[in-house]
Amino acid sequence: MATVATIAILAGLLKQSHMVMGQFTANGNEAMDLKSCEVGPEITRHQCSENVNAIMESELPKTFQERTLTYGDLRFTFLTEFAVRVEQSKSHEFEDGDTLIFESRREFLSTSDPVEVKVSISPNGEILELETSQVRLVYGSLKEPCKGFPPLTEGTISIDVFEDGEHFETWKWRMDDPKNLYGTTRTLDNVNGSCPLEPGMISRSGWTVIDDTRSPLFEEDSNESKEIRWVSERSTKEPDADFTFFGYGTKYRTMMGLYVRLCGRVPIPPRFSLGIWWSRWWPYSANELKSLVQDFEKHNVPLDVLVIDMDWHQVAYDMMERGVVDFSGQPIGWTGYTWNETLFPDPTTFLSWCHEKGLRVTLNLHPAGGVQPWEKNFPEIATALGTDPSRVQHNYVPFNIGDRKFSYAWFDHILRPLEKQGIDFWWLDWQQKPVTSIEMLNPTIWLNHVFFNDMERRRPTAIPLADGIRGLIFHRWGGLGSHRYQVGFSGDAFTSWESLRFQVYFTLTAANVAFGHWSHDIGGFLAKEATPPELFTRWVQWGAVSAIFRTHAWRKQYLERRTWKYPKRYFRTMREAIRFRLSIVPYLYTLNRLFFESGVAPIYPVYYDYPKDDDAYRFKTQFFLGESVLVVPATSSLGGKRFLEKQTYLPPGSWIEWHTGKQLNGPLKTWRRAALEDLPIWVREGTILPMAFPGKRMDDTKEDPLVVTWFPGQRLMSGSAYLYTDDGVSTDYKLSIGRRYSSIELLSKCSLQAAKCGFTVAGATGSYRGIPKARAYVFRVLFAPPPETVMLNGVQIPRSYYSDTTEDDPTLEWSLSRSGSRIENLPKTNSKGFWSYDPLRLAIEINVPSQPIATDSVFSVKWSDTSVLLESLKLCHSGLYGDLRALLGVKDKMKEVDAELGKLQEKLQVGSQTMGAEWLHGMQEAKDILLGLKDAKAYESY
Repeated sequence: MATVATIAILAGLLKQSHMVMGQFTANGNEAMDLKSCEVGPEITRHQCSENVNAIMESELPKTFQERTLTYGDLRFTFLTEFAVRVEQSKSHEFEDGDTLIFESRREFLSTSDPVEVKVSISPNGEILELETSQVRLVYGSLKEPCKGFPPLTEGTISIDVFEDGEHFETWKWRMDDPKNLYGTTRTLDNVNGSCPLEPGMISRSGWTVIDDTRSPLFEEDSNESKEIRWVSERSTKEPDADFTFFGYGTKYRTMMGLYVRLCGRVPIPPRFSLGIWWSRWWPYSANELKSLVQDFEKHNVPLDVLVIDMDWHQVAYDMMERGVVDFSGQPIGWTGYTWNETLFPDPTTFLSWCHEKGLRVTLNLHPAGGVQPWEKNFPEIATALGTDPSRVQHNYVPFNIGDRKFSYAWFDHILRPLEKQGIDFWWLDWQQKPVTSIEMLNPTIWLNHVFFNDMERRRPTAIPLADGIRGLIFHRWGGLGSHRYQVGFSGDAFTSWESLRFQVYFTLTAANVAFGHWSHDIGGFLAKEATPPELFTRWVQWGAVSAIFRTHAWRKQYLERRTWKYPKRYFRTMREAIRFRLSIVPYLYTLNRLFFESGVAPIYPVYYDYPKDDDAYRFKTQFFLGESVLVVPATSSLGGKRFLEKQTYLPPGSWIEWHTGKQLNGPLKTWRRAALEDLPIWVREGTILPMAFPGKRMDDTKEDPLVVTWFPGQRLMSGSAYLYTDDGVSTDYKLSIGRRYSSIELLSKCSLQAAKCGFTVAGATGSYRGIPKARAYVFRVLFAPPPETVMLNGVQIPRSYYSDTTEDDPTLEWSLSRSGSRIENLPKTNSKGFWSYDPLRLAIEINVPSQPIATDSVFSVKWSDTSVLLESLKLCHSGLYGDLRALLGVKDKMKEVDAELGKLQEKLQVGSQTMGAEWLHGMQEAKDILLGLKDAKAYESY
């Protein structure tokens, strides 16, 4: 006879002669009669009854019970086919609430589909097997016979992972995982190069375990609540076990998607935060900061956020250096909330001036010292907490962020007055002990939680007709769950090439815990000497494609972060990178929406898309920026040479090198060259990127005109993309009902045989406060010859011509920053639009006047001869553009070949006005001239 184990309500048993089998599913058709119990020779009736009585009926929603199995003092909850929560409690008291890590688990269980699980029990009743299509959990006396329900050990529980029907890996209790691909860490303070990282959610082993046994519990929450959701200690101080196993195999994207659904989605940051931040630890006065902003404007360098370090408040560096502490034991002057009136005599007026300039302002906070009696608003907070401030002598209000009363009083009486003066968000620079008044509550993540939610729920809204202000804080990593509160501050690293390289790798691994918004100190923080111009330039280029662009430095005169203070070549290269950053904001913002939905960060490792390719793991400092853009930042010195030789791995597919136009097919490991001006980026053939003309602020960098940049490649590859927009400041994007955001689809369809490409901007779907009714477009078809005709909405539009192809900075304009302004300055020869050709960048540029966003806009380009087109596309993707940029970058040093340079300029001028075979012949001659000029000594010079 078969033995029987107890299974929770709705779990049925299909009795067989030697094995009890069943499923627990949505319909519950196999419900078990819990009063019956068949007894076999290996189990007594008493033990069987004991098992039946162990069933704990839950009061949770029905959908939760349908995926739960209670077996003695254990409870198994299948979240998905590959994720299972395992709890063991001798008291049979299980926790159904959300925890600090699993903030959204209850919501997930109530809204997701149930899981079908096969249940098997061995004939002697000692082994339980639970199996889905992707995992098989085995529990019981795996090594030695044991009556009852043994504790969880290596010998009592294991989980097998399957992928595509094949066994992938086996996990056992407390097993180490040497194949984990890491997550992130709290800080890079004092790090020079690399440092240890915490485990992440992604592993080449194909499994990850989160131990949630001691996590604090969230209280019940309502989306309508304007209060901060608080936590409490678990009622059971020493639970036996509460862990969640994920067996995802190589489905890394699926894993990250589940992680954010269980642990909270990653909010979309305010649009302005994707712009340019200025930060430096320096005792700036209000007037000095005004002068700094004016210098940004004078040098045409964009700026969006002023980060003001601790000198905004009263400080006492001389006393601090002598070891004087405040009443809390913290260095005196480290914590402060009262303006330094010597530097900021009228902070309200200064902040109003910043806002008039379109800037946002954040202040540094070191809150560990509590509120000292000399702070301006000390009487208010003391009174709010029930203390008579007039009777306080040598006393203070201790910092206790775990206490709700203190926290609300602190926000309302200390921080809110500063916000009313004009502070937009806060920089939380917590560096103290990792404990609070609530057991197992880490103060770093809890500060992040209360600040973010205070901003979204409690701060008065200034946005009419919006749900609320979008949260934004600037903080340190506080462990799993911190992804719910962007943006991260990585800390005070040393300035070195090693630190730069590690920051790139560090950012990629952070994607493995969904912490995709790290803000690094561009240029580094600590150094014993001035930052080399080349190192700072490469750091700025890396910052241009990172999540947040923010320069920073230590309080030393020799550490310069004003880009215009560097030699002209470096300054112009850095400014170009900064402008490129703003030009890709529409693309970055769209990626942030995808991050919110999918859990895959905008910047993520190559192995997410190629998990079975070893080279995807070996090349640790190249990454995807979205699915079709591969970035290979330069993180080593040129060593006095003109070009850096850098090995690059191209995954399967066909890839176009943006700064040269060279097209190569992967998988391929190849050595490529990058001059100082080059930011190595590869774009998948057929890619479409929504971009913009960069302004002096994010508020000036609009999607009108929307710059659509298209890389059709040698094969005229069709493609698609979409642009996401919303109001950029509110939380309306989160609404599941009454959608308040918009998207448009960008589609290309090409025929190489017909020598024709069509492009459609689909009518916008959705709406939001302030959505434009119409939008102009600039289409840039890169690395293609000039067409014979261009049609817009069925009407042929005329061609305009460049009057000059000899610009001051031809090497720096591949990002649109200057070529964009040239397009706008072209004569508007036709109100229905016009097109032109840029022979330096081998780009067709189509200028489309304002069109209603609710309707489709269609344009097409047609070439005259397929065979000529094939040869022309081959030439355009041979690296010709890169050779042109490289040559023109040193033309002033090549006086010995002035005649040849003159011929080259003539060919380029002709190339701007011809098409078809004539264009091809002229550009082939230009290439021949180039090949000869590359032999000149100056070409390789630095």
